[in-house]
Amino acid sequence: MSRINAMNPTDSLRPWLDLYDVGVPVTMTPRGDTIVSGFREAMRSDPQHVVIRYFDWSMTMRELDQASDGLAAALQDKDFVHGDRLAVYLQNVPQFVMASLAAWKLGGIVVTVNPMYQARELHEVLSDSGAKVLVCHAGDRLGMALETAHRAGVERVLACDARAYQTRDDARAFVTFDSTTLATAKGVQGVDGAALVLECFEALVTASLTRTPANHKAPISSDVATLIYTSGTTGPAKGVVSTHANVAQSVELYRQWMPLGRNDVILAIAPLVHVTGMLAYLATALWIPATLVLTHRFEVSLFCDMVRETGATFTIGPTTVFVALLESPDVSPDDLKSLTKVYSGGAPVPASIVDRFHAKFGFQVLGIYGMTEATGPTHMAPREHNAPVDQVSGALAVGIPISQTDVLVLDDAHQPVACRAYGELAISGPQVATRYWNKPEESSASFTTKGFLTGDIGFMDEQGWFYIVDRKKDQINVSGFKVWPREVEDTLYGHPAVAECAVVGMPHSYRGEEVCAFIVRRSGQPVSEDEIRDFCTQQLARFKVPGIVKFVSALPRTVSGKVLRRLLRDGTSA
Repeated sequence: MSRINAMNPTDSLRPWLDLYDVGVPVTMTPRGDTIVSGFREAMRSDPQHVVIRYFDWSMTMRELDQASDGLAAALQDKDFVHGDRLAVYLQNVPQFVMASLAAWKLGGIVVTVNPMYQARELHEVLSDSGAKVLVCHAGDRLGMALETAHRAGVERVLACDARAYQTRDDARAFVTFDSTTLATAKGVQGVDGAALVLECFEALVTASLTRTPANHKAPISSDVATLIYTSGTTGPAKGVVSTHANVAQSVELYRQWMPLGRNDVILAIAPLVHVTGMLAYLATALWIPATLVLTHRFEVSLFCDMVRETGATFTIGPTTVFVALLESPDVSPDDLKSLTKVYSGGAPVPASIVDRFHAKFGFQVLGIYGMTEATGPTHMAPREHNAPVDQVSGALAVGIPISQTDVLVLDDAHQPVACRAYGELAISGPQVATRYWNKPEESSASFTTKGFLTGDIGFMDEQGWFYIVDRKKDQINVSGFKVWPREVEDTLYGHPAVAECAVVGMPHSYRGEEVCAFIVRRSGQPVSEDEIRDFCTQQLARFKVPGIVKFVSALPRTVSGKVLRRLLRDGTSA
């Protein structure tokens, strides 16, 4: 039966409603109005549920409640109050979850910081957010973190041992970990005579286990829950302001669209600092409750071992993860057999990768499209329908708009375009944020009455499937002809010798720009520049064929897996 309501004229503009899986509602109301209330309801329903697994260690909902209560009380001791910011500068470790929940219980705001950031980038986020507390690793970068935190006005640093709690010490996870101790780092306290409190996270949690926060203002739905900074691929990172209402809607969408329940095991392969990690992994596990499996960092053989050991059922990863699994000769279908809900996010996955993955492992990688500004997902591929491939562009559909999400495709004048016409996607819904932190001009330019302007160029087909052609800023102009890098990349992925690729525009004295392809070759499959061009010539118009082909060992990427095309264009990573 059609989901489209004939009495509602706007439903005729939402053909995707008829593609919804059975049982998925057109509208949905989250079970709680904040992540804290959702966690407390889940904890009361199943206090002994294992919510975190970290190698050979686990933590129940009740234990997490007690640990986060004690940490919240300890934060109160140094005047951390409602609206204050706590920055988390960590890999995927249990301390990330404890610190976030403790801050939320006090009405605080969790600021995520890419653990790969160096001093300048860390300072930028800490200064912009006005973070009062920094939670970071007690490793070889602790001294840098302390000095940077001091300069940014941070008052308190809680240093974590990535090896804490677990005893396995798997070298694949901790290969980059340094044994620098807190005692070694204490010498940088009080830079310029100012006080900077440095404490051991684990010791503080242990000492506070019997405590609870007192006389604090609990968060409400309109309070800010997270500041997740955009990757900053084109300029300084911007903090996206997501409220508890935004977060609650997103985790409810994950729960009902996958669907996910308390028997699911979530294996975190994307960083928790990314919107996928924070919402699809951390917040969703607390909300259901489900079990969240953390491994500090991603490594192919470690990933496979943890799938087998934990019976992981659900994960979301960037294309790079699926390419790594495909390219590894040691990964077999049996290694991944418990995974029943596997999605690709971060950037659209090429159809050829999905086909190869299905052929090798026997299950489908489904698409998710979203962004930090939407507090996670806006489109998903329904499980009961196979995502189509556009015959013109070769793009695999990223999904259909999820419950209560509206999407317009706009021309340069911000007017809606016809079905299948290219335009910029503008998205609105209860999960979509409304502004950037401390950036009113950028906020008004992006968060409009038509919806959030994504900067992604795409189109909708007659059934309501959406396709992303490319980023608006990445369009290449060759002698006046438009070339979308993703179309060329999707073509290149069809070549058996191409493991990964990225296409950018390079300046050309006559044509204005020239198509340049950076290619990572598959092991044991040599290929020449001319062979690549010949392959593309058979499938693309001549102006789209790469004039420049460069073979590289790896592509520069953000922590979420997106290719840093700027570095390729600048030649700093070629």
